[in-house]
Amino acid sequence: MKMFNTDSYIRIESFKHNKTFHRSWEENYILSVDNQVVIGGNNYTIVKELGEKEWRTDSLALFYFPRFHWFNIVIIFETKNTYYYYCNMSSPFTYNRNLIQYVDYDIDVIVQKDGSFNVVDLDEYEENTTKLQYPKHIKDKLKEELQVLKEWIYKGQNPFNEEFIQTWYDIYINKLNE
Repeated sequence: MKMFNTDSYIRIESFKHNKTFHRSWEENYILSVDNQVVIGGNNYTIVKELGEKEWRTDSLALFYFPRFHWFNIVIIFETKNTYYYYCNMSSPFTYNRNLIQYVDYDIDVIVQKDGSFNVVDLDEYEENTTKLQYPKHIKDKLKEELQVLKEWIYKGQNPFNEEFIQTWYDIYINKLNE
């Protein structure tokens, strides 16, 4: 996979298992890329949804896309010290021509700053398992990766720790102010 440069804007798109468009985030700034993870941010970016619904996010966010895992993580800030994590169970991302894409698999995990969390949208997952005919190997992989995500949360592994948050928040704010 050809990777992209930092200091550039990209678009992020999610799809459903049947390849139908789900949602896009229009302007996302890349802060760091290596062979394991892409880290970036957006600030009041335009979000487009199926059915031509369009809205703008109401805060600054950092995103963390691990290259080989079936989830991605968005840290949504009210202030530098007030934030939560929104984790999407998803396929590993692909990248092509300033575009990150992934398949959204419904289940989300909302993690508070203190590490407490809730797994949400299980009803949507159950519905789509039948409706979109998720194969057994996908369901098994999502179950396995949900456990990996929970372990990251319990251990405070990046990005689930204060040092990560403060470092990358400051880096992004400095980029916005350049």
